[in-house]
Amino acid sequence: MTREEIEKLIENKQPLNFKGKDLSGINLSFLDLTEADFTDANLINANLNYCILENAIFTNTIFVDTKINNADLTNATFINCNLDFKEFEFVNLKNVKFTNVHLEFTDFINCCLNNTQFVNSKLEDTNFTSCNMVRTKFKNMNMIRVSVSYTHLRAHE
Repeated sequence: MTREEIEKLIENKQPLNFKGKDLSGINLSFLDLTEADFTDANLINANLNYCILENAIFTNTIFVDTKINNADLTNATFINCNLDFKEFEFVNLKNVKFTNVHLEFTDFINCCLNNTQFVNSKLEDTNFTSCNMVRTKFKNMNMIRVSVSYTHLRAHE
C-alpha cells in the first residue's frame, strides 16, 4: 500500500483498515489516521511523525525502527506489541492502553501520559523524562530499572 492510496482513503472518508498490511518503509507523516486499525500490520521503518492517530488500534503490530514523534495517539490501544528501543518524543499518549506490551530500552520524552494504563507489560531500562503522568496506572507490571525524571506525577488533579 502506498501513501497515495492511503491519502485517497482519507479523502474519500473510507475506513482506515490496515489489518495485515505491509506498510514497511512508508512515510505517513502529517496524516490524520484517526481510528486506523493496524492489527497485524508491518510498520518496520515506517514514519508516523506528526500523525494524528487518535483511537488507533495496534494489535500484534510490528514496530522496528518506526518513527513516532510529535504525534497524537489519544485513546489509542497497543496490545501484544514490542516497542523495545523506541523513542516517543512530544507524543500525546493520553488515555492510551498498553496491554501485554514490551517496552525495553524505551524512552518517553516530553510526553503526555495522563490516564494512560500499562497492564501486564514489561518495562525494563525505560525512561520517562519531562512527562505528564496524572492518573497513570500500572497493573501487573514487570518493571526493572525504570527511570522517572523531571516528570509530573499525580494520582488526581
